[in-house]
Amino acid sequence: TWLGEQIAQVRRDFAAKAVCLDQAPAKQAIPAAWQAKGFAAWPTNLEDSVLPQSQPPAVLPAPGTFSLSTGPMVRGEYETGCLAVRPGRDLGECRLALEGGGQDGLTARLDVVRYNTSRGFNTIAYHIRPHTLRPVSTLALPAGTTRQIVVTLHAAEDAKPGLRELALRLLSAAGEELLRVPITADLRPVTLRRDTEFLMGYFGLMPPG
Repeated sequence: TWLGEQIAQVRRDFAAKAVCLDQAPAKQAIPAAWQAKGFAAWPTNLEDSVLPQSQPPAVLPAPGTFSLSTGPMVRGEYETGCLAVRPGRDLGECRLALEGGGQDGLTARLDVVRYNTSRGFNTIAYHIRPHTLRPVSTLALPAGTTRQIVVTLHAAEDAKPGLRELALRLLSAAGEELLRVPITADLRPVTLRRDTEFLMGYFGLMPPG
């Protein structure tokens, strides 16, 4: 269609003229145990800017030796656990799975961070930055591209307190388990109520009266 041709032309023009301002970080040496698996993985935080070119930390925990933890968690609260994965070879379309969700009022969901270009109004030079979270059950993991996986836990207001154990699993397209990362949530007998007399307006919170 005419519109499709116009969009394709704009995309070609952008690709021919735009300049990415991101600098490639120095490559980190990958321990042999991770090299044998074909990728490296490490815990991160949602506040971290994990980018497609991000490298593993200088000190990388060995496979099977680390876990994700929310720390103390109260009813009514959302907490996240994050994992970065950087393939050294093309892993194809992998599957993601959660073990242990839906326990006594504790629910869990899987998302991955999607990226987008970030630029000013007067230039087409751009940076690549985290943009949104997207729910997924599969994830393409090409060589040399870091992806961030986010597990979001939510405790209902009537959730039973106690230590909960879950696990994030990364599997190949054929179902082979590539990685299993334990997740712990320490749910306390405290309820975080979100009732408020403050009103949310266009410019933020507005005091009552």
